[in-house]
Amino acid sequence: LEFEKSNHELAFKHWTISASMGYEKSSQAIECAFELGDGTGEQRARALRGFQDAVGEMKSPQRTIANKFLHSNSSRNSQL
Repeated sequence: LEFEKSNHELAFKHWTISASMGYEKSSQAIECAFELGDGTGEQRARALRGFQDAVGEMKSPQRTIANKFLHSNSSRNSQL
């Protein structure tokens, strides 16, 4: 919304915050804006680092096991 209002600096600030919390669409929005010539390389790099850190923090052996379990059950249910 802020980007559409030409308030790019505030849009980048919001996107960076949410990207650093692991929200992929914000990371993608920064990438798209950068490709269109808005923002700086530093803003892009900061958001990408924050996103990657958040995604890395969400990884755990328990989460991996749960995902495998959920995917194996969903494929079995679709065969019924």
